[in-house]
Amino acid sequence: MILMLKKIVTSYLILVFLFSIMIVICSLIPSSLLKENIGKSLITLKQEDLYETSGFPFRPILLDNYTDSVMLNIAYAVDSKRPIWSAFVNMRFGKTNTVNQITILDAFFNNDPNGIKYGYYRYWHGYLIFLRPLLLFFTYSHIRIIITLALYIAFIYFALLSLEKLGKKATVYFIVGLAAVDFFSVGKSMQYFSAFFIAIAGSIYALRTYKKDNHSYILFFVTGSLTSFFDLLTAPLVALGMLLITITLLEKKNNIVPYSAFWFLGYLLLWSSKWIIVQLFYSQNALASTLNQIVFRAVGKVDSEFSQFNAVRLNILQLIGYDWMNRIILTAFLCLAFIVLVKYFSFNRSKLKSLMPWITIFFIPYGWYLITANHSYVHTWFAYRSQFMSVLALLMIYDQFIDWPKFAKDIRAKVRKFWEK
Repeated sequence: MILMLKKIVTSYLILVFLFSIMIVICSLIPSSLLKENIGKSLITLKQEDLYETSGFPFRPILLDNYTDSVMLNIAYAVDSKRPIWSAFVNMRFGKTNTVNQITILDAFFNNDPNGIKYGYYRYWHGYLIFLRPLLLFFTYSHIRIIITLALYIAFIYFALLSLEKLGKKATVYFIVGLAAVDFFSVGKSMQYFSAFFIAIAGSIYALRTYKKDNHSYILFFVTGSLTSFFDLLTAPLVALGMLLITITLLEKKNNIVPYSAFWFLGYLLLWSSKWIIVQLFYSQNALASTLNQIVFRAVGKVDSEFSQFNAVRLNILQLIGYDWMNRIILTAFLCLAFIVLVKYFSFNRSKLKSLMPWITIFFIPYGWYLITANHSYVHTWFAYRSQFMSVLALLMIYDQFIDWPKFAKDIRAKVRKFWEK
């Protein structure tokens, strides 16, 4: 226990130091060097507007150009002559007469004298360490391509490792789970990128380094910390869920609660460290304003329909999808799964123990939605992706009820019969 505590404290201090240094270093880049590509990025944003629809025709998703414009705003607002101050206060340009972030970014780019600057310090804004250097050479549309390629390459590498370490079924389940939360379209928005990339990178690390006697508590702590550094509260549980499922499949043990606790410890400890640093050195109101915002995002009533129940319900509906073709495909998939279950059903009491970790994982996102009800209710169109772990857990539960040797034998027989004809 003492050794573990020492590792956590050491990891925490190293991470705070690294986070701070990386943000300060990227703040040394003069914003004047980003101006040309900020201007070109505005052309794309204006063409698409705040919430462009993208993805597959039967499964459209909303791109968050609103938040991406805020990210570009903060990247451009950095004062390289005051890199430490800029790194922690995270100034952004605003206007009192509009909330349209593309319009605000455009006004900032064109040196509107009527704007105001204010701090957005409740996040680390770790995305700046790759966004600001990329803006030296690339526009917003190019950066979308780069992060999409990064996600796809990381995913392919993970899938290959998963095939080797976890087997074909588990790999297929991961693909289905990611497809269910529209992973293959998320590279179109910068703010969607971080949680998924951390999820895949953490799982790759686990697959490459796992040893039977090696406990993974520090890995969960670090992954939670990285999520708080890069992510803007989009779907942070994706980073927890993918690693949690990967480690559970490797260990074949139920360590869901302690691993989740270490992930949340890293997430909350490193996140709150940013507020404390700003409170101590830059703003006496940092903690109070951040805590007020957290309380509002948890229980703040935004309209007459708001409730914890509706926060959960709307995220489930968003996961299912609203397009009629999407629902037909989902219904067909569920019918096929039900037919296979009826024909190849197999279960005994000895399997009950193996179900428990998956049942626990399944419910984690819904607990999150209840705790962060306001945020989950208002931002349903991206918060639903935290259910990735629920979809994957449901597939793992389903897996326990199927006699797969019999299923494989029947499939081979039918294929042989088809070719003989």
